[in-house]
Amino acid sequence: MSIHVVVMGVAGCGKSTVAEAIHERLGYVYAEGDDFHPQANIDKMIAVAKEQLGDPYVRGARGPKSFDCSGLVYYCLNQAGSNRRRLNAAGYSQVSDWTKIKDIDGLKKGDLICFYDDDYTKVGHIGIVINSSGEMIDASSSNGKVVPESEGLCYGADVEGKIEIFDA
Repeated sequence: MSIHVVVMGVAGCGKSTVAEAIHERLGYVYAEGDDFHPQANIDKMIAVAKEQLGDPYVRGARGPKSFDCSGLVYYCLNQAGSNRRRLNAAGYSQVSDWTKIKDIDGLKKGDLICFYDDDYTKVGHIGIVINSSGEMIDASSSNGKVVPESEGLCYGADVEGKIEIFDA
């Protein structure tokens, strides 16, 4: 007879932490729920982000015609089937049931990338990674609109060390 333990709860309640503890203490096989996101949901999130290119940046906006950085993430996640609530960039960086990627080489399509402010005290910006080359789409206050950003943004010397990457 096999025993299966399923840890369930609302987003951000610590399911992954509890499941990891069960795995460590009892030796049960641990499967991260984030690993089961259908590719279709990720593709939908990216497609929705691309549809917003050129839409104006408006602080606090969450779509459908204007966005700030976290509003764009919220809108794209929501349109792809996520029920994640609206957070700011710093809030998204604290979601405990997403896998934090420690190495930039682990960057993949559909990840969310968070950037610290210039004095490294808080996360102040977030974007959606659209491919494994480090390109992303974000609602940029400096550009005044939703824009694609090249791989240099993620790998450039000015940004290296300022990012946290999350597997949404």
